[in-house]
Amino acid sequence: MHLNLNHNLALLNNISIVEQVYAYVLICIGAVFEGELALLAGAISAKGGLLDIRLVWLMAFFSTLGTDWILFLSGKYLGERIMKRYPSLQNRTHKPLTWIHLHPNLILIIYRFIYGFRIVTLLILGMSRVSTKRFIMYSIFSVFTWSMIYSLLGYYLGNVISKTIDNFEYLGVYLIGGLMVLSFMVFLFKTATRRVLVKR
Repeated sequence: MHLNLNHNLALLNNISIVEQVYAYVLICIGAVFEGELALLAGAISAKGGLLDIRLVWLMAFFSTLGTDWILFLSGKYLGERIMKRYPSLQNRTHKPLTWIHLHPNLILIIYRFIYGFRIVTLLILGMSRVSTKRFIMYSIFSVFTWSMIYSLLGYYLGNVISKTIDNFEYLGVYLIGGLMVLSFMVFLFKTATRRVLVKR
């Protein structure tokens, strides 16, 4: 354990501050678009010694939490305008509305894990009778749980990958960059697909 810690510290010292900042910024940006991929990439790189897993988790946690709060407040104060402007969102409100009506507390806890419906769910939560104070309390727990799970999963995957790839620790920056590009491409693909479906 002591040797592993010293090894990671040595790697961190060999990586420029600019590269580290670049990686953490990418994690923050990626967490907004495709949070799971961004967090997994950061945690895997942390296992390789490129980044500090604590900072990876903090970046993803606060970036995701801030995004969720913005979406919730947007729903609360601009919900009707947003739904009118983006019909694709309005067409996808039936399931989230049903879930929130039947199990409001459960949705407040697990909304971060409802892939594909997070944005519309957060907007609808904002438009519902859920108070801002109540949402903030639940969202902190939800984002904390979500970020911890994916951080640990990514760290475990990094351990598996490091055993099969030589010099894995030096591929961290490229891994993050590649996954961030992939995250952005997935986001663009999903956005374009929704627009096509709306036109039909």
